[in-house]
Amino acid sequence: MPSWTDPDRASIARRLACRARTVRVSDAVATAALLVALHASGLSRSARDAAIAITDSFGLPRVTPGMPAPLMSHASLSISVQTASLFLALALAGAIVSMPFTYIGGFRLARSVGLGTQSTGAWVRDYAVASVLGAALVAILAGLVGWVSANAPHLWWVAATILGTIGTVVLTHLAPVLILPLFYKVTPLPDGPVRTRLLDLTMLARTTVRGCDVIDQSRRSLTANAGIIGIGRTRRIMVTDTLLEGGYSTAEIAAILAHELGHHVHGDMFWAIAVDGFLLAGCLAMTESLRGWLAPLIGLGGAGDLAGIPVIVLMFGVVSALTMPLRAGVSRWRESRADSYGVQLTQDPEAWVRTLERLGWQNLAEVDPPRWIEWATYTHPSIARRIASARGTGLETPPSMPGV
Repeated sequence: MPSWTDPDRASIARRLACRARTVRVSDAVATAALLVALHASGLSRSARDAAIAITDSFGLPRVTPGMPAPLMSHASLSISVQTASLFLALALAGAIVSMPFTYIGGFRLARSVGLGTQSTGAWVRDYAVASVLGAALVAILAGLVGWVSANAPHLWWVAATILGTIGTVVLTHLAPVLILPLFYKVTPLPDGPVRTRLLDLTMLARTTVRGCDVIDQSRRSLTANAGIIGIGRTRRIMVTDTLLEGGYSTAEIAAILAHELGHHVHGDMFWAIAVDGFLLAGCLAMTESLRGWLAPLIGLGGAGDLAGIPVIVLMFGVVSALTMPLRAGVSRWRESRADSYGVQLTQDPEAWVRTLERLGWQNLAEVDPPRWIEWATYTHPSIARRIASARGTGLETPPSMPGV
């Protein structure tokens, strides 16, 4: 493999990252324009009336917007069905608007630099499945929020925070067994030095996994990676076939897993869910405050007026974007800590350095992005910073591994 500092490949990686950022921003602007158009054109009110017609057809009672409804009643069920219907339609509309941007940013760009291997038809199939599944999950969650908050519409954001956090835990648990197989072929990692070393590391880190599998990443992309997904009884090691077939040594593959084990030893997954839940609550509370202030200015009713859903989603998106640097910073701190743990676990910093260099080259990663972009958006430290940190690591036995 050529040098990871190859100026030609580094230039390609920079252009790729820049174009991907441009596409993401364009996607966000287009989605915001959709939400504004839905409200300004009156389509959101028409959609609300259509949702009411749906519940009317089932004989469910009409509910005055903003008026409390008993939790276990036909009125609360009516609110739930209406909310779910509107969010389902909005999620599908958003997926349609985002499709060309996702196609360009996630498919065409990868193909243009030789990373993508998936056919157009297969990509469309994956996008359709992901969009329908995502819209269904959003609709279910929104319906539950509408039902739970029916008795106190102004506290919808509390219900959304609690149910959203619970939903994250459930999806994290189910991802390896229900969601991942929808998009990848998953097979057990064959017995051999790699499997033995990976399982030995999990025992050394006192982390239980339920299996060690390979996913057929090569059908979609030439990028490589490994990780641990799931929680509890579904926690499994996942390795891409592109990593196994990419000429990586056992020590280099083990270095990736050691980093991932750092997240589990530190409880990063649960801390991430807790922190994200806290930030979600703050963003939703601020969104509700803004909604209350804007409602009379833009012709919205009270908290129960479902015609205001596009405006609420838009405001939440803006507030969430403003918190991105904070969320990214917390994530980078967790990643740096996992890097340090992984090096201590393997006692082989050079293997980790080689792995970062090779992954950066193979995945066409932007090795040293502009500092402000890294600060504002990167969930991982740049590869250049991670390599510098690994080379400066002093080796010592981690506290969780006595006697090693």
